Amino acid sequence: MPGAPQRKPSQNYYFNNRLLRELRKQRGWNLELAGEAAGIPGFTIGQYEAARMFPPPHRLRALCLGYELDPFEVCELLHFHPVPRSLLRKFRAVCKKEGVTPLETISNFIEVYVNDIQG
Repeated sequence: MPGAPQRKPSQNYYFNNRLLRELRKQRGWNLELAGEAAGIPGFTIGQYEAARMFPPPHRLRALCLGYELDPFEVCELLHFHPVPRSLLRKFRAVCKKEGVTPLETISNFIEVYVNDIQG
């Protein structure tokens, strides 16, 4: 409707706070252990998980590195889904079966691809 105020997107439209909590729980960490891994106070991570605060870029980077997120997990944390979830589930299952991480698989693919193209 013309002239009607537009709704602002919620502050966490770019950040999946629920996934951050899920990723921490998957690792068996409490907030203190998560904080040690990421170099961020556990209290602050709790604030991110509760959507009371949102990580600035340098803290988002620290979370991704500390949690050792693969590129797809980083995308999911940012509400970005470049690959259909059903395919991603299959990819992760195959990686697990083969005993490699998704990041190792992607890195190996890139290396093989580049070497193949360069001849």
